[in-house]
Amino acid sequence: MKPLDDELRTALKRREPPPGFTGRVMARVEQLAEERARTAAKPARSGPSSPWSPWSWFGRKVSLSFGAVAAMAAVVLLAAGIALWQQHRIEQERRQGEAARAQLIEALRVTSAKLNRVRTKVREVTGEGQSIGKPGHHRTSSAPLFDRSVAALSAAPNKTVPGTAGEDTGVRATS
Repeated sequence: MKPLDDELRTALKRREPPPGFTGRVMARVEQLAEERARTAAKPARSGPSSPWSPWSWFGRKVSLSFGAVAAMAAVVLLAAGIALWQQHRIEQERRQGEAARAQLIEALRVTSAKLNRVRTKVREVTGEGQSIGKPGHHRTSSAPLFDRSVAALSAAPNKTVPGTAGEDTGVRATS
């Protein structure tokens, strides 16, 4: 046989109880029976020592000391403090996000204005401004791409900006 089987067999081998064991068990059984008989003979009270009182759980009386009540109060206050701190942190992150969004919109406006000025100057220098409306020109929208992007960001903060994610920008390359 395997050594594990031998160990189990010796550990679970039947042993004789110590002397007086049966007498002690029977005396304890009788004592419990007497206690049950005494408690059954007493009338049920509706006071704080009744098994159905709010200070009695599962038929056992619960005595709360000042320390236990203070500990429970501390746990409740700690949980409330953590919840308030998390709420404050979330609100702070939201404010920071709104501030960053406002800065981004302002940066896009400034960039758009500067690019519009540069584009106008380039058209003036190259004479490209006179080709608008001619058959070879394919621009379908007169608003610059950045202006439309800024307008879209300002109007709908949770939506995609035109010209991103493969959307049609309305601008076609000239040949």
